[in-house]
Amino acid sequence: MKITYGFKLRSFMALYFFSFYAFSIEKPRDKVKVNLIEQQIGGVERQLFDNSCGIASLSYVLNSYYNKSTSEKNLFFFVGLKPEYSLADFKDVSHTFDIESIGLKLTIIDLKKIKSPTILRTNTNGGHFIVYTGYKDGWFQMVDPAKGRLNYYESELESIFLSNGKVHGLALVFISKNKNKFIDKQLYKNSTNRLWLGK
Repeated sequence: MKITYGFKLRSFMALYFFSFYAFSIEKPRDKVKVNLIEQQIGGVERQLFDNSCGIASLSYVLNSYYNKSTSEKNLFFFVGLKPEYSLADFKDVSHTFDIESIGLKLTIIDLKKIKSPTILRTNTNGGHFIVYTGYKDGWFQMVDPAKGRLNYYESELESIFLSNGKVHGLALVFISKNKNKFIDKQLYKNSTNRLWLGK
């Protein structure tokens, strides 16, 4: 009888210990560290559809720089559903919000001088829009609605912004009476986006 009682007691103690340990390693959601993708996306609304990167980029500019409480879904009411969007579409929508913008052909050197948010058309995946948010310490800082916040070396940006050997790329520069200053004062946490450029 002692053997069975001792065995049952030890089994119960072991079961209690392991169940306590198993529940103690579960942590509240706010204490769980986020993965790299979530860190990179941090605060950037991801695009809803494969072809809505431009609308998501415009939404980011309107919300972050002009304090317009809008979303990608709301902007579809202004521009409609299309298979492709152009910088002219985004210019029209920004004008609806009383925000001046101008479409320009820019070189990389021109881009370094711009002090307001700019939507760039890139040749990534057959055409993609990203937001230029600043230039600091040799890095071009971008917000990509598909990938989050990215830093580009000059050569990396040239490879996606300047297509077919041209010296300029297409951009929509937002103009403000207040002469916008960039929100981000530091480099983004990731050092480069080589993972996506295949270098």
